[in-house]
Amino acid sequence: MTSLIENGLGGGDGHHNGYSNGRHQSVTAREDQPLLRAPEEQSWKPPRGFLWIQVAIMSNVFLCKLAHPP
Repeated sequence: MTSLIENGLGGGDGHHNGYSNGRHQSVTAREDQPLLRAPEEQSWKPPRGFLWIQVAIMSNVFLCKLAHPP
């Protein structure tokens, strides 16, 4: 009898516990390895609203510099 984890039915999509579709995936985390991988530069495109976020950040920096001069 197999468990729910071995069948890929336990723990959401099964990726949190190293099991996926009944097969064990060896996941080894190291301290020198980043948790997230950078997307490929050719396939990356800014998400919707990215320009407005950039404008808000730059406006905040500019206004903060005006409010607190050196």
